[in-house]
Amino acid sequence: MCVRVEKVAASLVPEFLSRKKTIACMDEEHPRIDANINNRSDLRQILHLDGLSKKNKVIQLAS
Repeated sequence: MCVRVEKVAASLVPEFLSRKKTIACMDEEHPRIDANINNRSDLRQILHLDGLSKKNKVIQLAS
């Protein structure tokens, strides 16, 4: 899967901002488009974070 760095960055920044409750300003300045990666699962696959995500879930369930 060949994904451009710009698309990944355009997905990571809104994800971070939404967790910090500051996404509204970015939505005004840079509205989301269909070319953006809007699915967390897709983003995990692109960044090869599936293994870490599974380990994190196991740790959370054990707590």
